Amino acid sequence: MSDDRINEILSKFNLDDKNNSKLKNMVYNELKKKKPIIFGQNELSAGPDVYNSNQIILVEGRADVINLMRMDINNTLSLGGTNINEEVIKFCENKEIIALLDGDRGGDAILKELLIKMKIDYVARAPSNKEIEHLDLDILKKVIENKTKVIKSEFYENKISLLEFLKKNQLTRKYKLKR
Repeated sequence: MSDDRINEILSKFNLDDKNNSKLKNMVYNELKKKKPIIFGQNELSAGPDVYNSNQIILVEGRADVINLMRMDINNTLSLGGTNINEEVIKFCENKEIIALLDGDRGGDAILKELLIKMKIDYVARAPSNKEIEHLDLDILKKVIENKTKVIKSEFYENKISLLEFLKKNQLTRKYKLKR
């Protein structure tokens, strides 16, 4: 929206210069907010910096992308469920990948699929029974800071069992999975 159009609309409200300037700034700030982009043939939601970044944060869905964008984290890509498609796998091949997942059974299922289908470098999980889309900035920072390095191991290369992989990477206690 152009400056002239904004001024034209605001002039209809009969505001003094001080209020007009304040309202104009609010309108500009709203217009500058970034919106998720569409990624790939499956039309997955992604942050606007996903193509430019060497580090990708994989999240479960669109609401997660939007919440992270509110916090100025724009290198996100939603998976759209447990079925990790080939386009996402190919796109992520030469990038550092952080899987940022909900602290629920859905997050467990997606983590399992990610570990089977592609190389991920780190795993960060929301607190138990919490979702990424509902976390505030402070909790989200802690979750990301406490991410766990995924050791490239036999699981990805030789397809050992998920339980064996989690034990080797000491992830069973952290995610409360049964041994």
